[in-house]
Amino acid sequence: MRRTNVFTNLIILAIFLSGFADAFRRFPSIMISLQGLLTILAAISSWFLILAQGRISKLVSTAPLLIAFIVIGLINLVFSSSTTANFIAGFQNLSVYMAFVGFLILATSESSKNLDAVRQIGGALSFTFKMSAVLYGFSILVGGPQSALIMGPRSFALFIILGSAWFLSLWRCRMTGGLFWFFYIELVLALSFSRMATVISILLFPISQASFKSPKDIARIFGMVALISIIAWGAFTYIEPIRNRFTSQGDSAQIAGIKVNTSGRAEFWEPIYTSAMESPLFGKGAGSVAEVVLSVNRTTGGHPHNDYLRIFHDFGILGFMLWIFGYFGLVLKTLRNWLRADEKGERAAQVHLAAFLALLAIALAMLTDNVIVYVFSMTPLGVLVGLSLGVRKHKAKRAKLVKTRAQEIYT
Repeated sequence: MRRTNVFTNLIILAIFLSGFADAFRRFPSIMISLQGLLTILAAISSWFLILAQGRISKLVSTAPLLIAFIVIGLINLVFSSSTTANFIAGFQNLSVYMAFVGFLILATSESSKNLDAVRQIGGALSFTFKMSAVLYGFSILVGGPQSALIMGPRSFALFIILGSAWFLSLWRCRMTGGLFWFFYIELVLALSFSRMATVISILLFPISQASFKSPKDIARIFGMVALISIIAWGAFTYIEPIRNRFTSQGDSAQIAGIKVNTSGRAEFWEPIYTSAMESPLFGKGAGSVAEVVLSVNRTTGGHPHNDYLRIFHDFGILGFMLWIFGYFGLVLKTLRNWLRADEKGERAAQVHLAAFLALLAIALAMLTDNVIVYVFSMTPLGVLVGLSLGVRKHKAKRAKLVKTRAQEIYT
């Protein structure tokens, strides 16, 4: 088997396993769950294959700030972990960040060399998003709304918002099945009662259709926003379980005069910030935020439900800035790739748009959730972004080759 096939097959396997979200968490392994073991294996295998390629400097240039973030995190983990349990928990978190960047680099490398890999990986993404949505739809039929029969509703939601990005990009580019699968995902998302993911997925809709080439395009966007707002208002007003999910559980805050459930987040965000300010420059080490959360609320599993606060607490201002500039640098790159491809009517615009929307969705989910420590969300996100960067590099290589050959002919 050729080396490129090994890399592509690993990427496809990682995508497929991600479609089951947190289902593997139910199975025990040595010291950690099977989910935790798969997380560590994803990180190690992706970086092993990166190092096996040999051209380290060229590969590292794909995401230098995020790689620096991981290096600092590993150093911090070694010197800050007080117990074996803390080290294991911290390393598991770091493994997700490593898997995200590792699969981003692998996908970039493969797609820049071979467009067949892009088609294979894209097909795997499409199949896995459909499979996951159908599985959760089945669990709703059996167990009712918010079912956890196969996978947890929140975990499923934080994976399938990537599917929303994918199918919206298919629809925008006039490809088969995009609109149908997007609306099916919206249905199962709403029935999962995952509030933030549902809102994010809805917000992606008008963004995916954005075009400012004419007044007609702008009017179309406003019309879509108005329609979505009416549907959301109707669901909130007339469907009692959905309304209760937003207003009647956990603690609450007032937003524009409406009581909104914050699910206990307000209770521990302030103690986390106070703890973070005790070591503001370098943070207290990967996974250390869990101790603060558990000291206040033991029902959250040690998660802060705000990944920006998590990064600041665990990695300090230095790590926070590396993550922000590294991550949003990818947002800008994929946006630029999409705008260029869309203007020229290129088929690759679909991949670029999907990557941009996915990055945006995860950035929004980080405000109230724990998405960056979930390998089943971050691995396919890394793959999507890698496809966008790789396709762009492939096009640049071809353009350079054509230019070089033209110069040889006329000299």
